[in-house]
Amino acid sequence: MVQIQNIQCEHMDRPLAVTVEKPRFSWEWDAEENNVYQSAYQIIVQKEDGVLVWDSTRTAGRDTTDIEYAGQPLEPRRRYLYRITAWDQEGREAKSGQEYFETALWKEEDWKASWIEPDPLPQLETVPLKAAEDFWRETVAAMMRGEKAEMTYDEENLRAQPLEPYDPPVRMRRVFHLEKRAVRHIRGNAAELRVQGGRIACCGFSAGAHLVGSLAVHYGDSELLEEPCQEVSNRPDAVLLCYPVITSGEKAHRDSFNLLFGENASEEQLAWASLEKHVTKDTPPAFLWQTLTDELVPVENSILYVKACRAAGVPCELHLFMEGGHGMSLANEDWADNNIGEGSLYTMTQQWQTMKTLHAQNPAALPETFASTAKSETLQVCGAMACTGACVA
Repeated sequence: MVQIQNIQCEHMDRPLAVTVEKPRFSWEWDAEENNVYQSAYQIIVQKEDGVLVWDSTRTAGRDTTDIEYAGQPLEPRRRYLYRITAWDQEGREAKSGQEYFETALWKEEDWKASWIEPDPLPQLETVPLKAAEDFWRETVAAMMRGEKAEMTYDEENLRAQPLEPYDPPVRMRRVFHLEKRAVRHIRGNAAELRVQGGRIACCGFSAGAHLVGSLAVHYGDSELLEEPCQEVSNRPDAVLLCYPVITSGEKAHRDSFNLLFGENASEEQLAWASLEKHVTKDTPPAFLWQTLTDELVPVENSILYVKACRAAGVPCELHLFMEGGHGMSLANEDWADNNIGEGSLYTMTQQWQTMKTLHAQNPAALPETFASTAKSETLQVCGAMACTGACVA
């Protein structure tokens, strides 16, 4: 008996967002007898309505990995069905079941979604930070065009824009309403949006990471549930917190909380916003990263959150880099020139230290290429940030 199994497209089982226009197919050939091998294969791809878009025809060969699609141009955001047939050297046939893959949105013009916005809120007669909103839209458009987009804004111009009347409760309601509605909208419309509703991760940077972290620990708060679609969970499945504002305590970035609650915030408000105090066993897994030399948000913010996750049994991972200032994700001139700290060594040093740790734990498990680096006592700079292990002394 011969069969094919573990059929994949782009090395994934039934992928929902294939990002290439010529996906690759792979499978495993299996036979109960010895000396039986695949001699030919055929791949048929069609639309859901049965329209054929590719028939590879019977192709001689033993290849079972990364067979590239070679049919009619695929359309974005569409499901395609495919089957694979293979033959052994004696002509015995093995067929797969029906598999499928779904294509992603490849080009900017393919995106048709509207901006997700909250219901009108009180005291918002003017559009808040209109110039900043326009700048952000242009930044996103530039990034999608593959251009370098500096994700900062002229502070003087920003301060000159008319703001909404300052009311901390309104501001809190606005940001949480927007975030929780975004999660519920995506999860509640997962099939239509062609995403996996059970794998929604939220990512935030600096004060934005505090917003994401707040949803991670306060998603179940009753004051956040007063809206339609309450049957859809607003709990993210994972969060990425990048140089995050976490605590309102001794290591707080005080300006963040002044903007959130005002300068006369109550102890109750500050305690609610100190995220490390609210981590439970149901808090979603977290990935955090920050630099030890962050000059605005003390690195203890990340450490406090990870300690709380560990105490509650929540999966988490923290990467601390030796050099670099706050806002390392900004695509500005310093970022483009790799000007991230004295010597620009933070990524290489992190990798080197990781290899040394792995080698100490289990020398036999580390490939020899990396073992030589792990044994080295010093790291030598060669000017190439992509260098992985050859630059040791």
